[in-house]
Amino acid sequence: MHQLRSANIVRRFRFAALFLSAQMLLTASSAVVLAVASFQINRDLMGIGLGLGVLAVLCGVFRFWASSHTCCPLCMTPVLSNRFCSKHRRVRKIFGSYRLVVALSILFRNSFHCPYCNEQTAMKVRIRPPET
Repeated sequence: MHQLRSANIVRRFRFAALFLSAQMLLTASSAVVLAVASFQINRDLMGIGLGLGVLAVLCGVFRFWASSHTCCPLCMTPVLSNRFCSKHRRVRKIFGSYRLVVALSILFRNSFHCPYCNEQTAMKVRIRPPET
């Protein structure tokens, strides 16, 4: 199991995973609220749905900023950014998204499997031997 180089990288992974999960949740809830508002013809509910959509876009911007440097320690591919590289054959998807699997496992299991090389990485800082 691989470990990350510094506490700053661990924080960046958690930050990007949180914003990716929030973006997915806000996008889905915005679509549901806008659909209900259009059926009921309710302008207040439509404003709430549009507000949720704007929050989803803001979460996407923050996620893009945070996930640009979240690389797998083995293959050095950004795991939380949208890359069109070929995935490992045994990688899983949730709702058609490989990144959502990585984000949820970072938040809840404190480790993740890279979707490109399928190596597991723990969300902790590796201990370096003392210099002599």
